[in-house]
Amino acid sequence: MNDEAEIYVGWFKKKIVDLMEHRMNEGATKYGELLPPEHDDRDFAAEALEELVDAVFYVQRLELQRRYLVNENQRLMAKLARVRADEEREPAEHKFKYRFDKSVPAEELEGTFMLAMLAVESLHGRSRVRMESRFDLDTARRTCVIDVSTEVGSDLARIFTGFATKEYGERWVAWEVLRG
Repeated sequence: MNDEAEIYVGWFKKKIVDLMEHRMNEGATKYGELLPPEHDDRDFAAEALEELVDAVFYVQRLELQRRYLVNENQRLMAKLARVRADEEREPAEHKFKYRFDKSVPAEELEGTFMLAMLAVESLHGRSRVRMESRFDLDTARRTCVIDVSTEVGSDLARIFTGFATKEYGERWVAWEVLRG
């Protein structure tokens, strides 16, 4: 036997001895001390058979549990793959839609938005803002939609929200999150 096998056998022997000691102590606590073999009239062959049948049942149940977990894992992995594939086909777009009261002048609304754009350009630079910001400002309808799926868009929405609520008041500005 090589060294690794000897180490394993030694570990296994110790485990078995420890388990037997534990079971013997448990049995002594539950049933009392062992009787000397000549006074013990139990049928140990029948007892051993019962224990083996129990062991077979436990192993069978363990295998059924393992199969269930394997199937459940496969089902969940397939579901995760479908979700990931859906996300790749249809990237999630998150947008904020603002609605302004009719009392907010269209020119002021446009000015507030342009001031927010200037602030975002100060943070990220003009080129990055031009490449990464997506929005639709409709002054006639007094609405604005900002795509917040990028850092630039998210900062634009934060700054615009702050400016607009400060300038026009909370009750004159309503917004909602649009997904998909």
